Amino acid sequence: MKTVQAGRNAKLASYNDYRERFNLWRHTSIDQITPDPETRSKLKALYGNNVDNVEYYVGLMAEDKGYGNSIFPPLLAAAVGAEAFRGVFGHPLLSPAVYTKETFTETGLKTLEGTTLQTLIARNLNPATVKKDHVVSFALPRKSWF
Repeated sequence: MKTVQAGRNAKLASYNDYRERFNLWRHTSIDQITPDPETRSKLKALYGNNVDNVEYYVGLMAEDKGYGNSIFPPLLAAAVGAEAFRGVFGHPLLSPAVYTKETFTETGLKTLEGTTLQTLIARNLNPATVKKDHVVSFALPRKSWF
């Protein structure tokens, strides 16, 4: 509840507003957030039947996982992906003046240059818990959020 209250104090936009901001379609019904009947019932009890009243953090946690083999709900994947790219592209260590073998060592630089999104995820997830057909993807918003 502290997180929800913090969102209210910060006057965060609604869950649906954030979906729109990250180029996801706006839900027109609470039933579109999740197929789980118990979660739907609780959302309707809290927010009436108005999906636009669902708060950001509540919707984010209630949202069903993405399509196909996605391990993250669509809004979470879009928000985290956009922040990850923003962090990478704005990071001072990736400046041409700093991104050298003198900074990272030759071995470190080879490791960095051989890293892809796939190898990064593989190094940070337990392979026993990830199915081989899982796909990781995300899209950056067309309009800059930053």
